[in-house]
Amino acid sequence: MAFYKISSSDLLFQQAQHIRQTVFVEEQGVSADLEHDIFDHSAQHYLLQDKDIFMATARSRITSYGIKLERFAVLSNKRGKGYGWQLLKHILIDLQESQKAIYLHAQIPVVDFYAKYGFVATGPVIVEANIEHYKMIFKP
Repeated sequence: MAFYKISSSDLLFQQAQHIRQTVFVEEQGVSADLEHDIFDHSAQHYLLQDKDIFMATARSRITSYGIKLERFAVLSNKRGKGYGWQLLKHILIDLQESQKAIYLHAQIPVVDFYAKYGFVATGPVIVEANIEHYKMIFKP
């Protein structure tokens, strides 16, 4: 398994975009304009590959609240096989020396997944792209 830390100028960024397009735009019906936003150029992107298949991606970016993890996506035929955890684990290792808070907005169906790995839900439901989320803060 290979883990890549890339920028939007990296050739592998197209693989990350493809996964996000498939998961968010095609499966979940999110507008492509909302999915592929202005933060793509300044964010740090991550990509997970097993053999010759790219199957998961995410990004992180610095905000006024800390480091926000976003755009976690695993291809549907690869879900439930531990790839989401592998991706999250590599990202948390990458960010472990940061002194900033780490947080994300989790879609309600995956709140338990993030809670299992140290994220705590806080505040009311947030609606983004017509999908309900909870803000979750990493508490190692």
